[in-house]
Amino acid sequence: MIVPPRPALVPLTFDTALLAQFKDLSGVSVDAVVNCGKMHFDEALLFTHRGLSGPAILQISSYWREGHDLVIDMAPGNDILTGLKRSRRDHPRQEIATALADFLPKRLASTVADTIAGPERLADCSDKLLISVVAAVKQWRVRPDGTEGYRTAEVTLGGVDTSELSSKTFESRSVPGLYFIGEVVDVTGHLGGFNFQWAWSSGYAAGRHIARNSAEAPIITTAVKKKFHRAGGRLGLFAARRWSLRHCHRMLTALMVASSSLMMSLAVFKPAWPDEIQQARREPQPSKCDRSQFRVILDVGHTAEALGAISARNVPEYYFNYRLAAQIERSLIEDGFDKIVLLVTRGPARPSLFDRVARANRLSANLFVSIHHDSVPDKLLENWEFEGKESHFSDRFSGHSIFVSYENPHRNGSLLFGRLLGKAIEGQRLAICPSIHPTNHGPVSAQTGRP
Repeated sequence: MIVPPRPALVPLTFDTALLAQFKDLSGVSVDAVVNCGKMHFDEALLFTHRGLSGPAILQISSYWREGHDLVIDMAPGNDILTGLKRSRRDHPRQEIATALADFLPKRLASTVADTIAGPERLADCSDKLLISVVAAVKQWRVRPDGTEGYRTAEVTLGGVDTSELSSKTFESRSVPGLYFIGEVVDVTGHLGGFNFQWAWSSGYAAGRHIARNSAEAPIITTAVKKKFHRAGGRLGLFAARRWSLRHCHRMLTALMVASSSLMMSLAVFKPAWPDEIQQARREPQPSKCDRSQFRVILDVGHTAEALGAISARNVPEYYFNYRLAAQIERSLIEDGFDKIVLLVTRGPARPSLFDRVARANRLSANLFVSIHHDSVPDKLLENWEFEGKESHFSDRFSGHSIFVSYENPHRNGSLLFGRLLGKAIEGQRLAICPSIHPTNHGPVSAQTGRP
């Protein structure tokens, strides 16, 4: 049985009339409580040139159905009525839009005031009219026209009914040997990495079951295994996920036919990575060292002249990196590590790379950690307004990644350290990518944070 699929965690769109009414608000963002039936989300809301977006809208889109209204509180926690009455008493000549700007961005306050039929000055507003103004802010009832569709959807709702599958192996109850994993199954999570985790976990469970029960593995050659893992094995589940995201509405059947041989490739064959990576995946035991003699270099990614990516709140990456490196430095010193070097370079981006390498080599550190923050491609960014300034954001990605260089002469030790660092991050209940990534740059590079 197939539950009809549709896009979810997706921006909502307005009809022509609503677009005309709110066309000047594109990029304006507010904290909001968005309600749909019995479900609500208390997160950021963003006005776009097509309608509404932001985390609160993406979340509620999984519950919204066409023809239904959303009820939105655009100033949660604020007693707007008391504030308006106070302004009427203290500043009777003040306009409604000006008074509302104490609670809302100016453009939004002006738009709300324009929707109210009545006098502009507070002195001429009755209590009844002020109550209607408050309702327009805290109980804004709006009916979206639709969604932006699979083009921008984070996930797909619907798919194979879970009652048709084994909850332990994800094998079809009616067709032995046929498995369904990830988004093709009728399982959808909230924002925050839950859908990625579902894709990985369901694939892992199905793969383990196939590995235990299939006799097809020996016919695949070592060369095929190596090619599979180097070219796409580690990306298999993610690629399938993105495919279902964009084409599930017309390609669902093809996606759901996951052959045993493909699943075997993911589950059984050993990756064609160096032996050191396999060793790093085992449970390493931290070694003891003389902390007073153990030299650590903390490299602050980017420079004051080449600030790197810009956050959604218009803060350059360099400042994030510097604050995090300084915090790590303090923690290491408190733990007895006396030889800590905070490496800060200057100048343009590319020359600074050579400078930091040369300085790090001269210092002969036992451990070199370079700290950066991941950025997002421009085409995946959305516009919004923060503290009156235009900015950009993406809420599709978050977490931590650890990269270890193939060029590292002490790759084995670095991989083990990366594994320990990953376990420490997970121990703090922070998101982390499911594996350590081999790369061609930087002995150990920690990339962290939300863009």
